[in-house]
Amino acid sequence: MSINKWIVLLRGINVGGHNKLPMKPLCAAMAEGGFHDPKSYIQSGNLTFSTHEESATDVKSRLAALIETEFELTPEILILSEAELRSTIDACPFSTDVDPKTLHFLFLAAEPPAPDLAKIESLRAEDEQFALTDRCAYLLAPSGIGRSKLMAAAERLIGVPTTARNLRSVEAILALASA
Repeated sequence: MSINKWIVLLRGINVGGHNKLPMKPLCAAMAEGGFHDPKSYIQSGNLTFSTHEESATDVKSRLAALIETEFELTPEILILSEAELRSTIDACPFSTDVDPKTLHFLFLAAEPPAPDLAKIESLRAEDEQFALTDRCAYLLAPSGIGRSKLMAAAERLIGVPTTARNLRSVEAILALASA
């Protein structure tokens, strides 16, 4: 049986307050639950690990059950193989030679059935660039996402749950998975 590396992006996990899911205890519970070499990157729900399972659906179900049982939380779980994360980065239509805090990857929970592209374009600031694929939306926001009207409405206009990470985080997560 081969070993498969996985990346999990948890949606709606916070550093403090509501939906707090400490990464160190989660990684310990995952190791006890049969996930191999679980690691986390920062406190906001970025995990890498290995399993013998081939199906992302099976891995996601097993992890969801563990989180619900051990931590009484049911976060949205987005799971990618190492190759899928690498191809998502490679597919970015914008130059990655930018401040890595300004280039954002909005990972999609599913292929969007009917994104409102006209409204997305109307909210895009002059200095922003936006692109949408079936797996990820890319937003280059040089003025920051805190000021971006597009970022504030992106999930609603795309039409499926998303979880966003900036280029710095995405590259760090990939490096952690590749180590």
